[in-house]
Amino acid sequence: MRELQFPYEYGSDLHWLWGWGARLEAAVLDDLPISRHVWFLLYPDRNAKDAMARFSIKYPLIIKQVQDCLDFADRRYDEFRAEDTEDTQANLADAMFSLCGRILSCSKIIAEHETPATPPVAPSNDARDKWLYENRKKGMGWQSLEIALRKKITSQKKHPWEPIGMSAIRQAVDRYIARHNLPPLPQ
Repeated sequence: MRELQFPYEYGSDLHWLWGWGARLEAAVLDDLPISRHVWFLLYPDRNAKDAMARFSIKYPLIIKQVQDCLDFADRRYDEFRAEDTEDTQANLADAMFSLCGRILSCSKIIAEHETPATPPVAPSNDARDKWLYENRKKGMGWQSLEIALRKKITSQKKHPWEPIGMSAIRQAVDRYIARHNLPPLPQ
């Protein structure tokens, strides 16, 4: 199986839901042999099940589509278990492929609605955040960055920036990266 690249934050409901679909897709695309043991890929694990339950409150029609595909795949699995033929294997593989596609597309739709809008930022904060980002990108450590920021603030005469601590500096850099769609910096 190929290594999965998770697009959603670890532990989030989107992570668990998408992970179920991605595992299923990897098995189908890697031509995993259809056997009675595919149930562990076909059915959601506890975390994916919990995610579906939580998402069903806000997105009932979207989750119903996933559930309907799962029900269809479950019927194909029952047919396969009753009679293991090339036709029932192919039907199950097709149902699994449809299910993973539905899970992944529904995850994407939910993500588009769940992603919080970037809060408006005062221009002075954006300039400060850019300065912090650029210095962090050059390899400056967090403590050194905090010290350099304090020195810069004391040297500013016009429109000085507010002093902030190390955790706020990290948050400011992260916000700047998110606002400008920049790649994350190495930790």
